Formats: sequence, structure tokens, C-alpha cells
Amino acid sequence: MRTLLATLAALLVIALLPSPAAAQQTGMVTVQLNAPEGALSEDQATLTFTGIVTLTVDSTAYTSLTGIPVTYTITHKPAWANVVVSPASDMFSLPFPALGVSMTVTKAITVTVSRAFDPLEDLTDQVHVTATTTPGFLGKSFEGRGATLVSYDAPEEPCPEHDIVTNADWASIAVEAADKYNEHQAREADEPEEVSVQTGGASPIKVPWYAVGGFALAGAGIGLLLRRRFA
Repeated sequence: MRTLLATLAALLVIALLPSPAAAQQTGMVTVQLNAPEGALSEDQATLTFTGIVTLTVDSTAYTSLTGIPVTYTITHKPAWANVVVSPASDMFSLPFPALGVSMTVTKAITVTVSRAFDPLEDLTDQVHVTATTTPGFLGKSFEGRGATLVSYDAPEEPCPEHDIVTNADWASIAVEAADKYNEHQAREADEPEEVSVQTGGASPIKVPWYAVGGFALAGAGIGLLLRRRFA
């Protein structure tokens, strides 16, 4: 009996409320997304952050005893990212309305961002989440959108590897250079003295003395051969 009376009272109150067709519903949906911590990278495959969706409506929005359904969609995301919002839909459960009183209810959402591919440079873009209510009989739909920034940190170019030269290495290099210099000096001391030869206007050329002697003997031999032939 008590349950029947409560149901009849609820129906009576609803009947006394202004009809949605006669009274314009007023309300709004807002979406607030928290900024993610960190950025996507080769070492960070996913980012997860939360958000709050708030519905504020007047008593004329009470068109269903179960509440007002809402759906969440990703309306903008970076080309290099995959974005998922959870849950995809929910229900705003409204308290029993009083005439002329606005009602405010909230819902929590979770957004997960993952890499679609690895860009070659650091990038930052926005993620947009849109909440849309589904009206009941003769009801009115409300929509709100929230945005936040997400980033991708590209890997740094590796530095070329360099050999580390120690003091011992420098000492070894100095000893090797001194040995080569002494070897060169000894080789020059053992070589025969050179003679400068100049022909015409050319610059003098230093050649060994035995080469000059060889040229002279060859010239003399050729001259003697020619004299005997044409004598």
C-alpha cells in the first residue's frame, strides 16, 4: 500500500511539472580533462588521465525516472596517437526534482592515449572529448566538450662514439713520433750527397752525384758511337 501511494505521489508531482513542450529546458554539460603527466615516447607507450563530466539542468529535464543517458566520443586527436575514452556511455541519475530548482550531477571518465606510430620529431596536439546527452520523451539534448594537450618526445640522435685519449696514450704517441723522426734523420745521413742540376730556365733539381756521373758516361758513350759511325 505504501509503495502504491509513493508511486501515485511521484506521478502526481511529475504531472504538475511544466511539460517539456511547454517550458524550454535549460541546462548544460561541461567536460573537464586533467592534463596528463609526462609524454609519449619510445619508452612510454601509453598515457592515462581522468576527467569530470558535469550536467546541470532544471526540473523540466526530469523526463525519465531512470536518469539521462550520456555518450562520450573522441572528436579530435593527434594523427600519431590512438585515443580511447572509458566508459563510452553512462547515465546521469537525477534526484527527485523540485519545481524551479536546478540539479547538478557529475560523472568520471578515463582517457587513454597510445602511440599510433613514432614521429621523427617532438610534437604536441590536443585531445577533445565530447559528451552528449540523449533526451527522453520531448526532452532536449545537451552537449559539452573538453580538451587537453598531449605530447610526443622523439628520441635524441645518438652522439658519435669517440675514442678517449689518456695521458699514457699521448706519451706513447710522442715516443713513436720521436722514433720516426730519429729514423728519418739517420736515413738522410746515410744517403749520398745530392748535386743540383739546372737545364735552361728550369729550377735546379737535386739529384744524387752517382746519377750525374751516370748521365755523363752515357752521353760520352753515345757521342763516341756516333763519331765512329759517321767517320
